Amino acid sequence: MKQILRKTLFFVCAAACAFSVACVDDEMGSSKKGGSNGSNVPSNDVVDSRVFEVVNLDYPGLEQVKAYYQQNRYYFAAQELLDYFRVKTERVHPDINLFSPTISATDQAYADYASADNKYRFYVPNYWENKDKLIPYSYQATDKSIDWTYWPTNQNEQRYQLHRHYWFEMQARAFRITGDEKYAQNWMDVYADWLNQNPRPDVDLDYSIDPSKQLPEYQNAGFAWRPLEVAHRVEDQTGLMYYFSTATSLTPEWFSKFLVAFSDQVNHILKFKSASGNHLVTQAGAVFYAGMLCPEFADAPRWYSEGSGILNEEIINQFNTDGMLKELDLSYHLGEIDDFYRSMRLAEVNHEMPFTPTYMEQMPKLTDIVVDLTYPDYTIPNMGDTRNESKQSVMKRNFKRYYEFFPENAAMEWRATEGQSGVKPEWLAASYPVSGYYVLRSGWDKSDAMMILKNGPTGAGGNYHNQPDNGTFELYINGRNFFPDSGCFAYSGDAETNRNRNWFRSTRVHNTMTLGEEDDSNVTKNNIKTQNGKLLLLDKNVDGFDVLVTENPGYQTLKHRRAVFFRKDLIVIVDEGIGTAEGPVNLNYHLCDSKTSVTVDPATHSAKTSFADGNNISMKIFGNAALTSKQFAGKYSVNIGKSADRWGLTTTMSKTAETPARFITVIAPGAPENLNASFNGDYDPSGAAVTVTDGSMVYSLAYTLE
Repeated sequence: MKQILRKTLFFVCAAACAFSVACVDDEMGSSKKGGSNGSNVPSNDVVDSRVFEVVNLDYPGLEQVKAYYQQNRYYFAAQELLDYFRVKTERVHPDINLFSPTISATDQAYADYASADNKYRFYVPNYWENKDKLIPYSYQATDKSIDWTYWPTNQNEQRYQLHRHYWFEMQARAFRITGDEKYAQNWMDVYADWLNQNPRPDVDLDYSIDPSKQLPEYQNAGFAWRPLEVAHRVEDQTGLMYYFSTATSLTPEWFSKFLVAFSDQVNHILKFKSASGNHLVTQAGAVFYAGMLCPEFADAPRWYSEGSGILNEEIINQFNTDGMLKELDLSYHLGEIDDFYRSMRLAEVNHEMPFTPTYMEQMPKLTDIVVDLTYPDYTIPNMGDTRNESKQSVMKRNFKRYYEFFPENAAMEWRATEGQSGVKPEWLAASYPVSGYYVLRSGWDKSDAMMILKNGPTGAGGNYHNQPDNGTFELYINGRNFFPDSGCFAYSGDAETNRNRNWFRSTRVHNTMTLGEEDDSNVTKNNIKTQNGKLLLLDKNVDGFDVLVTENPGYQTLKHRRAVFFRKDLIVIVDEGIGTAEGPVNLNYHLCDSKTSVTVDPATHSAKTSFADGNNISMKIFGNAALTSKQFAGKYSVNIGKSADRWGLTTTMSKTAETPARFITVIAPGAPENLNASFNGDYDPSGAAVTVTDGSMVYSLAYTLE
């Protein structure tokens, strides 16, 4: 394991230390207005005395804190506690940089937007008052207070993520860079207001349910105190207390309240943690961070032990044996890797390792699948809830991070260095049959072709992040994704939000087979409710083609078998709808998000692209019975609330109970003059054979199942 050399040191300049001592005199002078006992001694009442319960007063370095506390001089004890946190150096926080912090222009803008002067425009990812200029919503009420219940989108995710307080970390870096006290003061004012307006519930709530189902007086708490949001706050706060440590605005009374709230939130996570899933991993990571970085707290040993213990268990529980997250969504898979990775790095830089050998052995398996599921241009498939907008920079950063921990992995080095060093992988086809992800590629360079096909089981959590789309695929050729997945567009919320989410999840808006008629008013009529996809065959380099055959029982009376013959200059897809189903069987294709460069011709069951750069495809569909096709006005979403219009083609065959519906799709780069295809014989459960003509070339393609 490569040692991480980066160290973060915590220090306070002499002037700040001098201010810390002088601060007591200032408070003594002002305490006559704020609760003094009639003398120049600060009142105990201004300090949250619970801080002396949540902090371990016997911890090394807190001797003077304990001495003042035992003398009932709570203010002085709190001042000593603040001074201790200003200069503590025992732990290394690998996620922050106090010596040379940086901030992008975008993050600086978000730090400034969050101030009272800008009407408390709090940054919540993907939700904007002005989408074009990325201006966040204002949470200022008419009386200029903060309205923490403001809900401009009626989407649950916006309301949840408001309570993660993303902008505080940006303000912390802005403060560290500029030294401007306004950022520290804003943090204290806004967070104090949040604590006041969003008290910890006085009853035990079920945070797994939609907050709208809570009693009215607890609906906001359902958003603000869901353990996932608490975990985000806690992990960020382990860094905020260091970033803001030199702020002259900090006072003992405020800091005592902050520490008490911090302890309460960590214990809230442990009490109400999720039973399973990606939420549990994020929650455990935050608890471990608190235990490792804040050992002064009385409960820190328990936080450390329980947080790392859950992570040791969940690195096995969360993933299938082939290394893919059980929720079957690549975006969440990347998030889980990040959670496990950061906890492992935190332990290592602090020269402790509470994680098991199994934990360490599992990590490479989780990252190897990312190598296979990333396109040559560092984009990723848009399947499920992945939301692949602007993921290229993220993926490049991820590969560098993975290589940092696995420097012996030559393929990872090649991806991390963008081909400057390491070894380009030699394999072309990859199979993850437990999770149902399959990869066919002509090579690893940007100019190559690559198909990702999905055909797996029902995802953990009942397919919430996975979609009922078995058999669907994306096809990348020379830097362009010609058949991008529909995406998700929205999470849960009001009725309109849920309708939008259901539309993008609908089986018919994926590149796969459906049964029966569906329209926009009833898009889930025949959706696949459960999935049980399986691999039938993967043969490599058969007469120049890789051959993949999958099968999924999408409906009680119709099973979908899909065979792909793949090479860079020709892709042939054979689809067979098998079973006793009667009526229309539909083959659905959805092309790039550019209507001006995509032409669909229902009369010839074909489509083609006409991009000016010359990187184009032609597609034509054939069948064993009469076909009818219609143009489909579809959509494609790469992020929450964003979508682009695109054309699709739905080709339908009327099926009888006795006869399978059989289709052949030919996809060829460029603009071939003559594409044709036909079946060689009737349906055979043991295989299929077709003849394909591409211009002057004739191909006999077949597969046989054992």
